[in-house]
Amino acid sequence: MGRVRNRYLYKNSSRNKTTSFDLVINGRKATALVDTGCSQSIITKKLLSPDYKVILVVNVATMGEIIRCEEVSAKICHPTNGCLKDVVVLSVNEIINKYDIIMGMDLIKTCDGLQIGTGKLKLCNSLIELSSKLRVVTIEIGTSKAYFDGKKWIVSWEWENEPEMKNRTSQYNVADQHCEAFNNEINEWIQELIKYDDKIMGKPKGLLPLMCVIQDNKKKIRPVLDYRELNTYVKASTRDADVINDAMREWRLMSKNSNDSVVDLRRAYLQIHVHKRHWPYQTVIYKNQRYALTRLGFGLSLAPVMMSSILRYVLQQDSALAETTRGYIDDTLATNGNGRKLVIHMKKWGLHAKAPEYFGENPVRTLGLEVTVNPLTKKMFWKRGRKLPIIKSVLTKRDIFSLYGNLIANLPVAGWLRPACSYIKRCTNEAGWDEPIANKYVIEMMPEVVDKAVKCDPAKGVWNVKPNASLRVWCDASSLAKGVVITQGDRKIENATWLRPKSDAMHINVAELDECIEGLNMALKWNPSDVSIKTDYHSVFSWLNSELTRGKPVKCAGQCEMLI
Repeated sequence: MGRVRNRYLYKNSSRNKTTSFDLVINGRKATALVDTGCSQSIITKKLLSPDYKVILVVNVATMGEIIRCEEVSAKICHPTNGCLKDVVVLSVNEIINKYDIIMGMDLIKTCDGLQIGTGKLKLCNSLIELSSKLRVVTIEIGTSKAYFDGKKWIVSWEWENEPEMKNRTSQYNVADQHCEAFNNEINEWIQELIKYDDKIMGKPKGLLPLMCVIQDNKKKIRPVLDYRELNTYVKASTRDADVINDAMREWRLMSKNSNDSVVDLRRAYLQIHVHKRHWPYQTVIYKNQRYALTRLGFGLSLAPVMMSSILRYVLQQDSALAETTRGYIDDTLATNGNGRKLVIHMKKWGLHAKAPEYFGENPVRTLGLEVTVNPLTKKMFWKRGRKLPIIKSVLTKRDIFSLYGNLIANLPVAGWLRPACSYIKRCTNEAGWDEPIANKYVIEMMPEVVDKAVKCDPAKGVWNVKPNASLRVWCDASSLAKGVVITQGDRKIENATWLRPKSDAMHINVAELDECIEGLNMALKWNPSDVSIKTDYHSVFSWLNSELTRGKPVKCAGQCEMLI
């Protein structure tokens, strides 16, 4: 039985003359009442995180009665320097009047002592105002919320409809050669889960199947959860979603020299906790034991948006870092040598990152590319970040789309490889997703394309792009495709290709004009000082020149008159 003396557990208790002020406990503003006669501090349960754990149940003797309290861990924000400290306190449902915490001698010692004067409280050798303004951190992401309790981030979301999950499969089949690596990853990953307890968490309402995913670029086996059924019940908001092409443009415009670095969060999604009301819907079964998924799952449709929003908020809390950093989901570019400062800043906000990777030291993998710095010229260049894929002996439409996704996806410049891949994909459209490809032209073209890419890969170029500089847009069109290349000086910085529809009856001049408009839209995303358009079609030049100079009206007729 505990010997904590406390007279504030009842509303009708008498009050002595005491001093109160504001503290932050678990990221929430709390009104604290100082009681030097109390040996262990007491807080209300509303200050605890949704997934708090009870260390010990304590019976407290007070005013002739026994009160049941729970000993829990909490995070207190140091009143003067803002550092977070772990403390063990007692929790009860309610404390007298307006107070949220009884500050006993344990917390007073944690804050390095206190001295009460006239109207002011002296903690840690610094005076603080008794009505200090403290903020609770909550981010709203559509119908979802992310909450920081001073130690960790917790997310919750609204269901489109109450989930009625029917899956009963706990794990998909794993190939024999991958079983050992898969089980090793699972055994490490399972440490982040907790055993499911029906008495505490209620009856489980969903089961997520485990499946094995092979990451060829990292040569790793990853256990992944199949969220497809659960995602049908989630209200997904993509308004704040990051787009990799936009992020890549920002990073390339901000990159300056070898002092820039990339900071990657360590197992980013596992750092984000899920509100306990979602646990019954996110369970897994491994070796006949059911576990609750208490962390954000990689396959959840809301996960990337939540991760991006949390990272964006954390970066904005430091004005200097907000100007010199840009995040993309769990990766962050830090310029001006701010990599180590960024790691420290993230840790204060519950995000643990790996050591920064500086461009000038070793090749850096970023956004699917590999960036290096020439030691002589100090210029930065990028190339493909993964090895070229190997062609299987028997191919399906699904294999081809996956293969060419690896070949050209998210590459700023891909040259001839982009239209070649697009054309081969078009030739497979009539086949079923899992049917072997019978088109002999596709079978002949695929090895030829991959072999040529191995010998002379067009996916490479200069990494850093000068901001507010002149750009040139080179446009061309044919009966098969339309293409755009954007250059800065003599260096290509981006290109794109679109196949024309088979039934496209548009005149070649109009197709070229359409391509110029597409190229101009691409160039404007780089925020240039001016743009020069290069075209070899006299009609298009005449139309654009007449419109820009207002020298003479544009004369045209036919079905494309409105477009022109």
